Amino acid sequence: AMAIVAAAVVMWAITDSPESLGLPPVDGQDKVEKNTSEVEVGADARSPKEALRGLSDGMGQDVLLSVMSRRTMWVLAASYFFIYAVRQGIVNWSHFYLLQEKGAADAAAAAVAVSGLEVGGLLGNLSSGFLSDWMVKSGAGFGTGVAGKRVQVTLLYSVGTLLSLGLLWALPSPVGAMHWWAMFLLGHFVYGPQLLVALIATDVIPKSAVATANGFIGWVAYLGATSSGYPLTLMVKSYGWNSFFWALVLGTGAQLLFLLPLWSLQSSEQVTVLGRDFRNPFGLAAGFDKDGEAVHGMLGMGFGFVEIGSVTPQPQPGNPQPRVFRLPELHAIINRYGFNNEGADAAASRLEAYTSAPFPDGILGVNLGKNKETEDAAADYVHGIGKLAQYADYVVVNVSSPNTPGLRSLQGQRQLRNLIQRVRKARDEQDWTASAHGTWRLGTERARRRLEKATLVIVRMVLKEQGATLVIFRKVLEEQGATLVIVRMVLEEQGATLVIVRMVLEEQGATLVIFRMVLEEQGATLVIVRMVLEEQG
Repeated sequence: AMAIVAAAVVMWAITDSPESLGLPPVDGQDKVEKNTSEVEVGADARSPKEALRGLSDGMGQDVLLSVMSRRTMWVLAASYFFIYAVRQGIVNWSHFYLLQEKGAADAAAAAVAVSGLEVGGLLGNLSSGFLSDWMVKSGAGFGTGVAGKRVQVTLLYSVGTLLSLGLLWALPSPVGAMHWWAMFLLGHFVYGPQLLVALIATDVIPKSAVATANGFIGWVAYLGATSSGYPLTLMVKSYGWNSFFWALVLGTGAQLLFLLPLWSLQSSEQVTVLGRDFRNPFGLAAGFDKDGEAVHGMLGMGFGFVEIGSVTPQPQPGNPQPRVFRLPELHAIINRYGFNNEGADAAASRLEAYTSAPFPDGILGVNLGKNKETEDAAADYVHGIGKLAQYADYVVVNVSSPNTPGLRSLQGQRQLRNLIQRVRKARDEQDWTASAHGTWRLGTERARRRLEKATLVIVRMVLKEQGATLVIFRKVLEEQGATLVIVRMVLEEQGATLVIVRMVLEEQGATLVIFRMVLEEQGATLVIVRMVLEEQG
């Protein structure tokens, strides 16, 4: 009844409407007038809801099969079996143990002592959840796997269960305050893993199957709970209370053995890119937090990474207003800000404070731009590297913004090569071994060492009207002095595929070209291989 009253009060307190806040009504959104020129929407344009519905059409339907086909789920289920068997054994038999073995005065005295189990369990749930969340956010513990952090806490609490069982076993008669505290510790360490294994399953399974996964491991867990009834009865009757404790110890040891291989388990959302471990693939792109003012808050909200910028060496106001235009019917927005920011010094001072203080787990990127009036563009990017690279996990050289005059001219082959060479030289001259920023800078150094000295360019163009797809894949392996270029063109209407592979081994003075064309409708394949050994003629 209290819950119903509380819910009614909350619902009444939060009832408002867009109109009460000065916003247009929800059902009137389609009637909002555009503040830009008319935009023609094609007949095949879809609303965001329709687009999302289309994405979901391709998802697998057999969720249960997806869950049960994962080995990790079976390991978690097996550990959950023993966690529930131990917990239920303690709950069912502690009263009888204290009465028969420890000389409790009566059932009431035994019940008072056993009450410590539930009180400890309450705090155990809170402490284990808090500790695992803290380890995930701070990066404490071993490895980088989010689920692995929770496994490590579960293992720690399982060891605590073993010690608490030993304490309860060793306490002398009669039952007193020490028995209550022993039950308190036992409840604290037993109930923690019960919470965490369900969270681990939630971490490692796609969100569309979370409920099914927890239902599956929960079903196995209750099988474990039922095993603590009649089998333990036979053991106590046949072999005494010592066998009861040995059964609980072996059950706890079994859950430890099942969970140990999951020590560094990653969550389903974690990804590793260029040697850096991202908590999840959803990040905040540059443009929202131009000056590094909201990094802590954005990472705390759950973004896997945050990229600040674009940051220029000197402060600049950007383009004159108005410079933001909405296209409501396309659910789109056009911005022409023009690198408005407070400059590299202001961003550096904020990142200095962020990286020196406890930081949420996440990747920090810095997007560098050039000032509008700068003539030597590369010098601006080199300045940004010197000021900001020490605080970042990665740095972006922005040469694609259409809102800064002359910026896109840096995309020319000669200009881009010169820019990248100067930026990389500045990066390599940084003092990566300095420890002023602790593990943050050391993490950046580890990432830098893992990067191969390679440049990868992929261009994909779809010519819809001609029914053609063009893919250009280019990789420069600088240490090996080689350039690999793959060009693939699919002429869909003609049923033909054209693939050109070109490998230039610059140090050896050789060029290898493979030309392959497949005429699918005609069932023909043409392959031409050409090797030029330039030095040998």
